[in-house]
Amino acid sequence: MDTGLKSDITKFLSIIDKNDVSILKEEQDNNRVLNEGANPHKVSLPVQMAMQHYQKDAVKKDSVLKKYFKEAEESALQITAERKKMLSQYAQKISNKILERSRGI
Repeated sequence: MDTGLKSDITKFLSIIDKNDVSILKEEQDNNRVLNEGANPHKVSLPVQMAMQHYQKDAVKKDSVLKKYFKEAEESALQITAERKKMLSQYAQKISNKILERSRGI
């Protein structure tokens, strides 16, 4: 067993036995001092380039399901437009016939 791991386990067990939280706070403060200057959000250049590469690929690809729904929606809109056009043609014919009959009387 690693000595560092062994000492961590013994510290942890002693904290549990004593119910002493001050030891944990000391460890947190020590770790905070060590990590204070480090920026956790900073990423190295090769990692940034890899991230950009994969982001571009993800944007380019469209799912098959989205394409299917888009085509279905477009065809539904086209059918609706054709029906409206046909109905307006029928309405025009009917109104013309009504006007012809009313003039004839």
